[in-house]
Amino acid sequence: DIPRIDYTNGEPSILLEPQSTNKLFDSNYQDIKTSGVAGFWLKASSTSITSNSVVGVYGLQSAATFTYNGGASSEYFYGYQVPVTSGNTYTVSGYVKLGTASNFVIVVNNTLAWNTVSGANYVATKDNGHSIWKRFTITFTAPASNKVNVHLGYNQESGVANQAEGSVFLDAFQLEELGYASSIIPTSGSAVTRSADAANNAGN
Repeated sequence: DIPRIDYTNGEPSILLEPQSTNKLFDSNYQDIKTSGVAGFWLKASSTSITSNSVVGVYGLQSAATFTYNGGASSEYFYGYQVPVTSGNTYTVSGYVKLGTASNFVIVVNNTLAWNTVSGANYVATKDNGHSIWKRFTITFTAPASNKVNVHLGYNQESGVANQAEGSVFLDAFQLEELGYASSIIPTSGSAVTRSADAANNAGN
């Protein structure tokens, strides 16, 4: 019952958001799996991930370091088979800060192959994600499979060349059934729902 203040437009205003659920079970990469468990991150290929290694967007030691090990055709990890409802609108969002890596790829697919969800491929480059935290968002329509993978990194089908050794910093990723990214909903082991905000007697 403590109001949140939004400074997005430079002036403080009361932040009122609808109910939303973060369907990614591990927003800060504390429990990355080595075999597939729906909703959790799965370490897939040629990368290293170190949790709690960097100060994140809220000033806490909560962000992770993702490291390309150099030159492999695939280097990524991903949110494994996250359940969605076909035809509904969802948004993936997360904070990225490039370290020594030249770029970083975020891809949502229908669990069958890369680039299978229209418009759901985003490349963070040195121009738009270097030295500062930047929130990247992808809004997409859920596929007929009723599940998606959320890839962080690249492979030969992502449209990005093999990466040399380099680091990328990640914080607060989420997947929610909205047409835009709402404020961060931390998760640790399960989906978390944030109740809708309400302002009663706001004119008094």
